[in-house]
Amino acid sequence: MTSLLGPDNSTLEQTLQDYQLPDAYLDGSEATSPWIPYGGPNMYTRYLSFDPRLGQAHTLLRSSVPASIGKHKHRSPITGYTLSGSWGYREYDWVATAGDLVQESPGTIHTLYTDDPQGFSAYFVINGCIEFFDDDENVVDIHDVFWFIDHYLRHCKENGLPVNKDLFRS
Repeated sequence: MTSLLGPDNSTLEQTLQDYQLPDAYLDGSEATSPWIPYGGPNMYTRYLSFDPRLGQAHTLLRSSVPASIGKHKHRSPITGYTLSGSWGYREYDWVATAGDLVQESPGTIHTLYTDDPQGFSAYFVINGCIEFFDDDENVVDIHDVFWFIDHYLRHCKENGLPVNKDLFRS
């Protein structure tokens, strides 16, 4: 099999190693990435990575009691994977439980909630922005990767925590 050559006659594999982002590793400790209040009472997020080039954030979202995040719309696809407990959207007739995968299309409007007495934990890949609405359907806030980065940095500064540069992918 003929190997493709990079710009300096190296193999394609060597060219990729020379220029691509390095593989990422984030240990599971909360010291590496703390839980931060997000979206409503008793809801918390934990950032796993930020990629401004792709407009993407990887997060964990959890609550240990019944809770809700306001009505919102995603401008890009979202993928979620339920780790424990159960959650859903008030506008839909399904409830995600441990092991369930959720893929959300751009433009859908919904209100995340958990009625589970133990709450839930889920992993989300957030692309693009999330628009939050008030009761009159007015956009009142917009969260994107830059908002998430600011949210994380403010939390670290206000709580005397070190910034984990390994969370940033560009």
